[in-house]
Amino acid sequence: MILARALLVCLLAALACSGMAEAEQPQENPPQEEPEPISYEFFSGTVIEVQQTKLTVVRTLPGKDPEKQTFIMKPDTRVEGKLRSRVRVTVGYITTDEGEVALRVVVRPNLPRR
Repeated sequence: MILARALLVCLLAALACSGMAEAEQPQENPPQEEPEPISYEFFSGTVIEVQQTKLTVVRTLPGKDPEKQTFIMKPDTRVEGKLRSRVRVTVGYITTDEGEVALRVVVRPNLPRR
């Protein structure tokens, strides 16, 4: 009984030491740093002009003057929905040397009139 208990203690100690030795070994392939996701700025409003290379949106806030923003549309700009004049949109964009470049345009459903 004492011999079995001593054998069990030695076996557990050996397992614990082997686990520590594996933990101390450096990893062969360190985790790759993922590129930082692009941070969008957002602008929501109503489309007043759509062209192949640009999109103009106006937003009106209570108590403020209407704010108009023109975005550059590139071939890789993602458009979700049917883009046309007088629809509500949310534009995800970045500011570059060229200007505000739309990366994503989401057409919002029209609100029912009351």
